[in-house]
This record gives sequence, structure tokens and C-alpha cells, in this order.
Amino acid sequence: MFKYQSISIYGLMIILAGISLLIKSGTNIEVHATLVSVFILLSVIVAGWVALKTTANKVQSRYHTLHAIGLLFYAILLFFYKNSISKFSDITALFFIFYGFSEILFCFWLFNLQAKIKVSQLIIRLSMGLVFFLSSLLMIGLRHPYQLMELISAGIIFIIIGIQVILTAPIVTRLNAI
Repeated sequence: MFKYQSISIYGLMIILAGISLLIKSGTNIEVHATLVSVFILLSVIVAGWVALKTTANKVQSRYHTLHAIGLLFYAILLFFYKNSISKFSDITALFFIFYGFSEILFCFWLFNLQAKIKVSQLIIRLSMGLVFFLSSLLMIGLRHPYQLMELISAGIIFIIIGIQVILTAPIVTRLNAI
């Protein structure tokens, strides 16, 4: 059995949310928002399961709990405010701000724990947090004349987030500092 299977599944659900934005580019925004909501809700379920399953590892449990809560609020907002690309972009940009901030916060948390983690891993996490945070500015900057680009950029960013979740699973899992 794959050691990081649950975390990989929740990363994969986020990747599928991004892919759904890329392959359904000519579809109504309500279809996009519904597909993204469904994939994100599935990732919330798995992230919540991982948080519950890892309560002995407080760092990992808190990290996944924070992500599950953020993903849940995003999916709920997206489900109820899905009638325009503008609303979709605003909600998605807010989620990227949250996600970037949570990654930056987690990076500082790890640094303050003085956990046995390489500085390069902290720098990568910090830079990814900044990328997610700054990507919200990209979403806001690609307004009306480039609405299709808003969806494509959101899809790409979701794919990056999903890959980041999968690739950093071994790092988060090893942290038993608290």
C-alpha cells in the first residue's frame, strides 16, 4: 500500500479541479464552478480524513485541518456564487490568497518549531506560498477582456497546488516535532 495514499488522493482531486477548468473552456461558468466545487469537496473529505487519521502528529494534523477548512469554505462559496466568471474569479482569488497565506504561515511555523527540516525545503514552501498568494493578483488582473485566461490561469494554479500537496506529503508526514 502506498504510504501517502490519502494525501495523494486529496492532491489529485485538486489537480482534477484544475484540469476541469482547462478542458471545459467553452462551457458555461456554472458547469465549471460545479465541477470545481465537486472536486474540491472530495478533497475536503480526504483532507479531513487525513487530519483525523494523523492526530498523533499534531503538525501534520493541523496542516491538513487548516487546508480542509479553507477548501470547504471555498467549495461552499463557489457552489452558491457560480453565476458569473467575475464572481468565480473573485472567490478563487480569495482562496488563492488564503492558500498562499496558509503555506507561508506553515513555513514560519516549521521554522519556529526548529524541526529537522532542510532550509531548502522551507524556502521551497515559502516560495510556493508566495506564488499562490501572487497568483490571486494574476486572477484579479486578468479581468473582463481576458475571461477565458482567468479560467485557464486558475486551472493551472490548481494543478500546481495539487502537485505541491502530493510532493510535500513526505515532508509533512515526517514532522512529529509537536
